[in-house]
Amino acid sequence: KMSKRQDNDAQLEAVCRQQLELARLQNSDDSLRSTELQQIVRQRGWPKRFRPLLWLKYSGAQTRMVGKQGYYSILIKRDCPDECVPRQEIERDLSRTLPGMRGPQGEEDFFSTPHGQTSLRNVLVAYATHNPTVGYCQSMNFLAALLLLQLQDEEAAFWVLVSIVEDKLDQYYHRSLAGLRVDQAVLEEYVEETMPTLHNHLKTHGFDVSFVSTNWMLCLFINTLPWECVNHVMDMLLYDGPEILLRSCLAVLHLMQPRILAARSQEELFEVLKPKGPLLPDGRSGAPIDHLRLVEATFRQVAP
Repeated sequence: KMSKRQDNDAQLEAVCRQQLELARLQNSDDSLRSTELQQIVRQRGWPKRFRPLLWLKYSGAQTRMVGKQGYYSILIKRDCPDECVPRQEIERDLSRTLPGMRGPQGEEDFFSTPHGQTSLRNVLVAYATHNPTVGYCQSMNFLAALLLLQLQDEEAAFWVLVSIVEDKLDQYYHRSLAGLRVDQAVLEEYVEETMPTLHNHLKTHGFDVSFVSTNWMLCLFINTLPWECVNHVMDMLLYDGPEILLRSCLAVLHLMQPRILAARSQEELFEVLKPKGPLLPDGRSGAPIDHLRLVEATFRQVAP
């Protein structure tokens, strides 16, 4: 089974390598929108070794970085006094970010080490300085942490964060949360349309989808789904755009539906949809949602 998977991974890597080489030769990223690549990103997610480069490309960060050499260094050196609001909020959230998570080189509890905290602080303070209108919004720490773990480069993580906050998920992290509110309303409509029984059940127990979907959407399912799922959702978000988040929320609700319908009170619904660990669609003794199951539900079982 393992060698079959390795063969499959090698094939996916070969396709990615070929398309990237084509893009380089043509000096255009048009070939990065091929049917083959769309199949890879939707069915399996990017091969691990190509993920950093493809996140940079599909987020638009690579284009943003052109002509901005040294900009990140200036931002992290710029004097933002300790009493300025984002700095205080950022400091408070550093130690709460992904406790127990291993670092890129296998470091124990990476974001409580000096190196992990410095990297995370730098990216978040740089962003708050770069865009004072947004500054810092809770949950951006999780997003920045995810990017640091995958890209293993502060400056690259900063530029992908800029692209997500100002383009892919525009107005999600703004103080007004305007973009998020719009998508929450759309999600509510989708749930009512595609899963009326579930929708009525939630309403009966005074449970609003936004009680859980706010966190799912702002944190891209970090703390809710296993890490492999989170990376795959990010692959698809950067490739396909924000509609993927809505589809993924629907897919999660679809997979959790039997447990949701079995819940008999608002309290039980919170236990099912906001557990201490990852969501468990098959009951407490079952396994968390695996990324292939999530994708199957995202593209085949729910169709807004």
